[in-house]
Amino acid sequence: MVGSGGTYEGNDMKQYDVKKKHWYLFWGAMPLDEVSADMLAEGAQNYTARETFSFGDMLLSAITYGIAAPHTIRVSKSADEK
Repeated sequence: MVGSGGTYEGNDMKQYDVKKKHWYLFWGAMPLDEVSADMLAEGAQNYTARETFSFGDMLLSAITYGIAAPHTIRVSKSADEK
């Protein structure tokens, strides 16, 4: 949580403003792209960011034996900064 946080409370993963995949190779050892919560917040002073593994992320990682390992980053901004 940055500042006073975003608009969703607790573990409600259904409400977010921005969602993006962050791709890694070799079990997370080498990032393929530059994605950060600050980048996705686009200058907002109050936001909540979560980096998670969705079912699809885990499935793809298992199918490729960890060679491709995506993470999902979700950002929820405060109501006055949307």
